[in-house]
Amino acid sequence: MCKQSTQTCNMVSWVLCAGLVLLHISCLVEAKLHYAVIFPSEIRSQHSETICIHLEGAQGESRVEISLDLEGNNQILVEKSFKQDSISTCVPIQVSRPQEKEVVGKLSISVQNAGNTIVKSTNVLVRKKRFNLLVQSDKAVYKPGQTVKFRILSINEDLQPRDKVLPVVELQDPGKNQIGQWLNVSLNQGMAELSLPLSSEPPLGEYSIRVKDTVHTISVEEYVLPKFEVTLQFPKVVTFNSEQFPLRVCGRYTYGKPVQGNYTTAVCQKHLPYWRRVQDNIAGICAKFSGKLGRSGCDTIAVNSGVFKLKSTTMERTLKGDASITEDGTGIELSTSSQADISNIIYKVSFVDADSNYKSGIPFNGVVKVVDASDNPVPGINVYLTSYVSKINKTLMTDDNGQASFTINTNEWIGKVSLSVLTFLY
Repeated sequence: MCKQSTQTCNMVSWVLCAGLVLLHISCLVEAKLHYAVIFPSEIRSQHSETICIHLEGAQGESRVEISLDLEGNNQILVEKSFKQDSISTCVPIQVSRPQEKEVVGKLSISVQNAGNTIVKSTNVLVRKKRFNLLVQSDKAVYKPGQTVKFRILSINEDLQPRDKVLPVVELQDPGKNQIGQWLNVSLNQGMAELSLPLSSEPPLGEYSIRVKDTVHTISVEEYVLPKFEVTLQFPKVVTFNSEQFPLRVCGRYTYGKPVQGNYTTAVCQKHLPYWRRVQDNIAGICAKFSGKLGRSGCDTIAVNSGVFKLKSTTMERTLKGDASITEDGTGIELSTSSQADISNIIYKVSFVDADSNYKSGIPFNGVVKVVDASDNPVPGINVYLTSYVSKINKTLMTDDNGQASFTINTNEWIGKVSLSVLTFLY
């Protein structure tokens, strides 16, 4: 605010705000005229921009004129008269296209009111509307004899397509030799699609597609048979009392596509080393399977646990498997191996985030969790919470997450109390 004091008050005081807009404010001590003009600090040519004008305390009719001096040419952007004492309005403007990509112009603002004229000028950056050329090929790597297919896209900074004619488009080999050229390429809805077949013995290496200042690179390499990976997946563990367990064999190329072909696999359980020494040439137990991979590149086998001696004390506590896949069409065969431990554990029971302290008279709350040997939650199973010292006997049932909550009255608890949780009673 402009104030009268012993100091001299200028008729007009200007404030320049940093950022995307410039804010101009003036104060007339006697007339109390305040005004602000807000506009972008960077203006795009041939693009709709906005200038906002705010007037307060005007006396009678006011006239506002905003002009832009660009490369010696003066363009009137806004010329308006207002009769109101207070006005706030925004006006769309469009600036003519400069010769250069970016030009600094002079924006002049003139406000006339009650016989006074206030004029202020400031610099503003004006730039041409920007367009981007994008080049995209249908693949990054080509083999000799294949056809290079690519598209050219021209869009502006608002992501709108631009129709134009490109004087020349070139395709160069690794030696910078021109092997393809297209002249006067017209873009339809901002896009053009082009192609060029490679010879059967082209130079190998990096090729470039050149459109003005835009360069897109591709590679031409000799044909290499795609590599694939074989996986054999056991359960996390095989429990000693299981009737069967799943075994999954899969083949997948390095780029993610499933392999099609036939597989063979074998699962074996060996004798412990001592028994192998005592009885020469003692054979282990093996189950063999074969089949064809599905469309997903996988197949799941239900292995009968009864084939093996999962409870034996003379056999290893591990099942070991090997799998091979033969690719259709090429006959290429790749293999892998895997294994799973034999577990004597059926269920694992634990307290979840149990508090190690209690306060007599305040209920003790807790949660019990039950999982199987592979750490999967076990729902719908009875769990027995006991404490012989405190005479606690509670039967709980797990929910879908394998958990069961409990609350215990602690009025009769004294000293240290031990809680036990079981999945069966003795």
